[in-house]
Amino acid sequence: MNQLRPLFLSVVTFLVVLAAGGAFINIAERRRSEEHRHVLREMGASHAHLLERQLDRSLSSTFALASILRQSGRIDNFDTLAAEIIKSYGGISNLQLAPNGVVTQIYPLAGNEEAIGHDLLNDPRRRTEAVKAIESRTLTLAGPFNLIQGGMGVVGRLPVFVPNEVGGEKFWGFTIVLIRLPGLLEVSQVDQLVEGGYEYELSRTDPDTGERAVFARSAKADLQDPVPFKIKVPNGEWMLAITPPGGWAHSSALPLEVVVVVLLATVGAVLTYFLLRQPAILRRKVEVRTRELADTNWDLGNQITERARAEEALREKGERLQRLLETTNAIPWEADAKTWQFTYVGPQAVTMLGYPLEQWYEKDFWVAHIYPEDRDFAIDFCQKSSETEDDYEFEYRMLSPNGETVWLQDIVSVVRENGRPRTLRGFMIDITERKWTGEALEQQRAFLRQVIDIDPNFIFAKDRDGRFTLVNQAVADAYGVTVEDLIGKSDADFNPNPEEVEFFRRMDLEVMDTLQERFIAEEVITDAKGKLRWLQTVKRPIVDQDGMANQILGSATDITDRKRAEEALRASEADLRRNQQDLQELAGKLLTAQEAERRRLAREMHDDLTQRLAVLA
Repeated sequence: MNQLRPLFLSVVTFLVVLAAGGAFINIAERRRSEEHRHVLREMGASHAHLLERQLDRSLSSTFALASILRQSGRIDNFDTLAAEIIKSYGGISNLQLAPNGVVTQIYPLAGNEEAIGHDLLNDPRRRTEAVKAIESRTLTLAGPFNLIQGGMGVVGRLPVFVPNEVGGEKFWGFTIVLIRLPGLLEVSQVDQLVEGGYEYELSRTDPDTGERAVFARSAKADLQDPVPFKIKVPNGEWMLAITPPGGWAHSSALPLEVVVVVLLATVGAVLTYFLLRQPAILRRKVEVRTRELADTNWDLGNQITERARAEEALREKGERLQRLLETTNAIPWEADAKTWQFTYVGPQAVTMLGYPLEQWYEKDFWVAHIYPEDRDFAIDFCQKSSETEDDYEFEYRMLSPNGETVWLQDIVSVVRENGRPRTLRGFMIDITERKWTGEALEQQRAFLRQVIDIDPNFIFAKDRDGRFTLVNQAVADAYGVTVEDLIGKSDADFNPNPEEVEFFRRMDLEVMDTLQERFIAEEVITDAKGKLRWLQTVKRPIVDQDGMANQILGSATDITDRKRAEEALRASEADLRRNQQDLQELAGKLLTAQEAERRRLAREMHDDLTQRLAVLA
């Protein structure tokens, strides 16, 4: 029976190590999957933001046309103006004017001739959305749907109201922008998802039926467990869904991890077998030694000496074990299973967490110092896990005396008496560094760096002192330096205009102090070549777990060309007004000359008639 005991315990050790390794692999797989999802969420949010921003830019072109119509009631140079707007805003297929709801002008006209004369208010397929736009007096987005001139696209219609003769307003018609779907996807860089090895779907909720309709996708089949992103559009909502091709497969490292766990379990079982066999081997050696002592008539003094040596070796072994426990980076502990009050805590607790050892033995010490958000989870997990026969482990956070957060992994074993939990024994392992560092985090940062560097817009993050903590290549190119030169520096180190620097500083502090979710403003910078560049900037605060904001995240679009186009448009409008004024003055002079000529002719006719009457008389 004693010979079978080492073999039995070796099998038990093999199964325990195998189960622990399987649990570790399962946790690691879940963690890798969550990290992959996190990276996918960051990338998808960036593309959804690009798509939403590009759609907003394209639709805003209708407001430029509407402002001119409200001033003069017509657009004489529509083709020239439309070409300039399309060039400035980008992503637009064509612009249209529809007086009284009938499309009369389109630029460019080539390929869109069939849309001329289209009556939106009498077309049953378009009437509902057109009437809705007039009633709400707001921009509406229709589609995506199949266009009359072919292809698929979305149409933005802005109802235009102009002053009437009695001082009110009357409906003039619509300014319309048409955006073909392939062009919108290309400009918003959605196709880069496919190049990065991902599949996507774009869908919307039909306003009439309420059903979800997919209008763009990279795969033929439906996506499996995708990550969704909402895109706000006028009078509706789009949904961008992304997933890796083939779904969320296991990591390529899984087979190697399984092999390692099996090897560790095998090594543990073999070591256990040989360690448990040592007492029997030692007993046989002792018996042989005893017989040898009896045969050689060793005296009692030699036996006492051997025993003293054995006791000394045992004492030294115990001291080495105690030193090992004191120097390990894990905290051994023992606690009452009902009250969770510690009955033993290793001295490592003082150096690892900073609390004096006597505080650990106080009632409710452990519960009171758990991170508040983890407290309910830890208590509930311990209560449920204590009801099982198996050991368990879990991760949670504790607060150190200076307020720092320490991540711990607790491995717990339950000692039972009459089937009920009596004592809890375990080890607390500090895993803070593992939580916040590692290869996965570095890979994620490198990937995010590549994503923001390909963005042509300015992407940056600043701290409360105005120093850059994150910039992309576009910002570095504008200032004529490298990305590394900008990190840790502020605008004042590179921008020669102190007024611009002070304006940026005030806006950044306002965003952080007021916690504005989305702050939009127009800013001007002087680039490395000394040229002024207009930027449309979107900023938001980065809020920490205490609800405070010490950093901002921003994205800026270069709108210099659009600003110059607007200035040219305003100059053209001023010239037009001056020409109209000159025409009015010329007309007034012409009327005055005509009136004077009529008076002269009347006088001559009167004098001639008087003379003729005098002759007759």
